[in-house]
Amino acid sequence: MAYLKSKTLFFTTSPRSPLKMIPEIEVLHNNFEGKIWNTDTQVAFIKKLAEGSDFEGQGSDKDRALSARDRINRAPKALGFVDLKPVIKLTEPGETLICGKRTEEVEI
Repeated sequence: MAYLKSKTLFFTTSPRSPLKMIPEIEVLHNNFEGKIWNTDTQVAFIKKLAEGSDFEGQGSDKDRALSARDRINRAPKALGFVDLKPVIKLTEPGETLICGKRTEEVEI
């Protein structure tokens, strides 16, 4: 699980809104749980994300794997909602975030 090493305020830029993380984590969980987070799954993830109505855009045409890493490695992984090694899986806070009724109160 990810953790913060200092008392410095941490804020991610992608996605900018924590509410945008929920449908993106759901796509990751529903389609890629148990798979290895590598270039192939990253490209497949960003394509799947672009198919949905919650994501604006389609990822970088130049490097789709980078677009996927940008969406997942920054906020969801850094805040401890997903684990990517050895395989993709939700953490307990991640489960609460996407399944809970009061997601604004998720404890990390």
